[in-house]
Amino acid sequence: MKRLLLTFVASAFFVVFISGCSAVKENTNEVISFVENEEYVQAKEKLDEVAQSTELSEEDKDKINRNIEQELIKEVGALKESFQNEEVDVETLHNQLSGYKVLGLNKLIEKINQTDIELESLINSRVAFTNGERHIENKDYDLAIDEFSMVIEEDAKFAQAQTYIDESYESLLTQVKNEAVSLEEKEEYSNAYTYVKGFTAYFTDDDSYIELLNQYEELYFEQSLAEVEKLKANNELDKAVYQLEQMESELGKKEEIVTLLHETKAQQEEQVKQKREALLSNMNQQYDSMDDITRISPKGIDPFTLNIPQGSFVFFPMIQIAGQDLDSGIAAISVVTGFSQDDWVFMEKISFNVDGDRFSWELDYGERGSEVGWGSIYEWVIKNSLVDGNIKGDLEKIANAESVEIRYDGDSSSRDETLSQTQIQQIKDTLELYEMINKYGL
Repeated sequence: MKRLLLTFVASAFFVVFISGCSAVKENTNEVISFVENEEYVQAKEKLDEVAQSTELSEEDKDKINRNIEQELIKEVGALKESFQNEEVDVETLHNQLSGYKVLGLNKLIEKINQTDIELESLINSRVAFTNGERHIENKDYDLAIDEFSMVIEEDAKFAQAQTYIDESYESLLTQVKNEAVSLEEKEEYSNAYTYVKGFTAYFTDDDSYIELLNQYEELYFEQSLAEVEKLKANNELDKAVYQLEQMESELGKKEEIVTLLHETKAQQEEQVKQKREALLSNMNQQYDSMDDITRISPKGIDPFTLNIPQGSFVFFPMIQIAGQDLDSGIAAISVVTGFSQDDWVFMEKISFNVDGDRFSWELDYGERGSEVGWGSIYEWVIKNSLVDGNIKGDLEKIANAESVEIRYDGDSSSRDETLSQTQIQQIKDTLELYEMINKYGL
């Protein structure tokens, strides 16, 4: 874009004829000179100086302001016409009009505001055109189409915008085809179909695009069905159901998908039922009507009685469910751990070494339970996932570990223990049942 220079009519502007008053002429021309050089602040300062002058009459001051205002109003009109004819760009237009406003001449400002309103649609159109060209350079053809589509018919650039749109459609379709092939080669069939489908709005009546979309829809459908059958063969029914639900979401309720999804969900429910029954067969489940809580613990461990063998330690998980309705109750997983020995530890922290991963549970004041009886001292703590959000994650680490070392740290001494494989398996089974309860209920 070429830059517009102020073009004033010499007879009306540079040689201002002010009847018999050289001071008016000199001050007027000085302000004009500043404006011509885009020194708008200096022009404003000169106008302020004129306003405060004691050597100029009020009539002369009015003449200076009026003559400058009249000429700049003409220039605003010329600038508007130049913009419409593509002789200046949006930035130049904005900079010059903003500069004129600095002078603070009321009628001039009114003219500028009116011009802004009249040119608003055209300005937005030019901005869209410029953005479209930038998107073409970046090969973002879809964004280019969006921008060029906002160029209005009254804009001199409209015809060029339409040409750009046609070219961008061709480039976009080629780009979509190439990317789809690349995803297909990586065996990312779902991504390939989703990618192609994402451009439907741009190619509603394009036969080449519709053919491409159908091609990748069929490929996605066939490959996804093959993946579902593989998952079912491996008894990974949760993943198979998820895959079918994704297919239904993407491809709609095709009869084959709906039928297979129904069958797979039925198999999944039966699988869950069998697994749940197997887990529960190794658990104790009791309901406390006074507390309105159902507790589930590993078989051999009473969920309502803390029993620490003399001189030994315990570490076991427990599921607690509010109420007796196990399908809708709120479940939490807890862990009970403690020991019995001759001397006090005054437990303050429990430290873990889980296959080299070290972490600890700090005990809050009053959290530790203790008792003296039968010639021994008993200390224990119960951690609950509803209170301590880290417990579940820590138990998952323990459930998948080969070796778990524990240290009960206190202010007087400590005690070290190692979890047996039976204890680790109890945690693993209880966690699995807990997840099953939260997902499917009992």
